[in-house]
This record gives sequence, structure tokens and C-alpha cells, in this order.
Amino acid sequence: MQTDNKKLRIKTIVIISGAYISYSIGAGFGTGVELMQYFGVHGAVGYIGLIITAALAISLTFVVAHDCRKYGLQDMNDMYKHYCGKYLGTLMRWYAVIIIFAISGSMISGGAETLNSTFHIDLRVGAILMLVVTALTSAMGLKKLMDILGCIAPVILVAVLIICVSSYLMPSDGFFEGSQILQNDKTALRISNSIVLTAILNFSYATLGSGSYVSSTASREDLSSKEVITGNTMGQIIMQIFQALILLAFILNASTVTGSDIPLLNLSARLGSGFSLFYGIILMLAIYTTATGMSWVVTANIQKESSKWYKPIAVLVCVLAYVLSLFGSFAELMNKIMSISSYVGLLFVVCIVISKIYQLVKKK
Repeated sequence: MQTDNKKLRIKTIVIISGAYISYSIGAGFGTGVELMQYFGVHGAVGYIGLIITAALAISLTFVVAHDCRKYGLQDMNDMYKHYCGKYLGTLMRWYAVIIIFAISGSMISGGAETLNSTFHIDLRVGAILMLVVTALTSAMGLKKLMDILGCIAPVILVAVLIICVSSYLMPSDGFFEGSQILQNDKTALRISNSIVLTAILNFSYATLGSGSYVSSTASREDLSSKEVITGNTMGQIIMQIFQALILLAFILNASTVTGSDIPLLNLSARLGSGFSLFYGIILMLAIYTTATGMSWVVTANIQKESSKWYKPIAVLVCVLAYVLSLFGSFAELMNKIMSISSYVGLLFVVCIVISKIYQLVKKK
């Protein structure tokens, strides 16, 4: 039975928000490469896309969290069937599980590359280390995972905030000059030349993962509906605010980040080798949090946490993710995942919109 819907504990909301942020933070956020390819390459115009994405993402998070509690949707399976119907919902659910699993594998690859570049650890050894810590954390279950991820998130955000503030105080370019540099960089990888389409694709790409995570946290019986909805929605709002702050740092330092595969790490180097090393560790935490969160979502869709098979399957999922990480670099794996998921995510969004319209018409 779920707890009293009127209960609203500030500490619990902070933990849920922190866990949501940690789940959303990965190598794409920590390196800045995802934001750069989606919005940074558009310069100041990128803020238009970021505003569109923020409005859509915050609304979706609220709607999914609310519906999961209202209709008793316990997991991804229930959520996708509720919005997409029995057959399409089943296909969408398992597609999401596969994509989330693929992202987990790419994070292990990204973690190995970060360990190699920061600490000069062999890629193979780094991948195995990532496998071990991911498997151990994922096997602990959602409650332990949320507590751990909720504690790590503030550290990551503070580090990014320090980089952003220092970039504002020591800019290499002016706002309008930096915007022009980013827009005129023809060699930069970009998702689309249309800022509106870019915003929609960024939103739809994040939809499959975030929706799945929200539906899973909504099933926790020790949380009230208000806590689930408020916590997850606040987490999404904070994520969007930080995206806007990072974009400003990119614009003001366009000549520094242009052409870089890891723009945020480039900016951190300006604060000295000590801070750069520190941020390398923080980046590892960002990758770790996403890898463990994704692995948990996959495992939870295969076996309930209460089952005796949960922990063995959690370990197996992580081992298979490790195997996947051997099939390409982090950049190669993420490129394939993002390009496919952005368009498939649109189908899920359309299903949600149609479902809500149908419910409104039915009420009348």
C-alpha cells in the first residue's frame, strides 16, 4: 500500500531530486559533449532550443509521475501499455530496455576511457573496474541506489558550477563573438541545422530513459504521491537550469571549447592541473551514476527486487553491458544510440499526447 498522499518530507524530496539528477547525469553531461552537439553549435540561438526542451521535459516528467501514481503504474511495462496500448506498449517497453542497456554499456566504455585519460589506467582494466562497481551498486536495489546517487549528485553539480562561474569571470570571448564562433564552426558535429527539430529530438532522446526511471521510482510504497511527483519534477527543473548555465560558459569561451570532444574538461583545465584532476574524478562519478541507474532499470524490468534472482540477474546485466562496451568507443556507441533513440522517442511522446487528449474527451 502506498503512503499517505498528503505526506511531503523535504529531505525525501531532496533525495529523490538528487537521485533523478544523478540518473540523468552521465558522460554526455559531464563532458559537455551532448549539450554542445545539440545546442552549443547553434550559439545564442541554442537557448531557444533549450527553452523548448525544458518546457517539454518538465511537463512530461510531471505528467508521467502523476499518472504512475494515479493509475497505479508500477513499472515500465505498465507505463508503456497505459500510454501506447497493449501491443505497441510492449514493443516500446522492450525497445526502451534495450536502449537503456546499450547506454549502460556505453557508460562502461566511457568510464574506461576517462580512467585512461585521467589516471593512465589500461582501457581493459578500466572497463573491468567499471563493471565491478556498477554490478555491486545495481545489485543493492533501488532504495540503496537512490540514497547513493542522491549523495553524489550535489558534488557533481557543485564542480560544474565552479567551472561555469570561473568561465564567466575569465571569458576568452564576448557573448556575441562567442556565439558567432560556435555557429560558424563547420566541422562541429550537430544533431540538426533546425533549432526546433534539435530541441524536439533532444527531448525525445531523453524521454525513454527518464520516463522509465520515473515510473520505477513511482512504485516505491514508502513514498507519497506528492513526494514522487515533486521530487522527480524538481530534479528535471534543476537539470535544465544547469544546462543553461553550461551553454553560457560555452558561448563566453567558444574559442576554448570549439573542436573539443570534452569541452567541460577543457574549461576545468584553466583552473589548474589539480582541479582538472579533481574534475576527472567527478566525471568518473557522473559516468558511474548513469551506468548504475541504467543497469538497475534493466534489471528491475526482468526481475522484481524481492525475488531471489534479482541480484544474480543484476550482475548478469552488468556483465553483458561490459561485453557491449567492447564493440566500440564511447563516442561511437553514443552516436548510434542517440541517432536512433531520438526518433523512436518521438513515437512515445505522440502516444502520451494522444492518450491525454483521449482522456480529456472521454471525461466530457
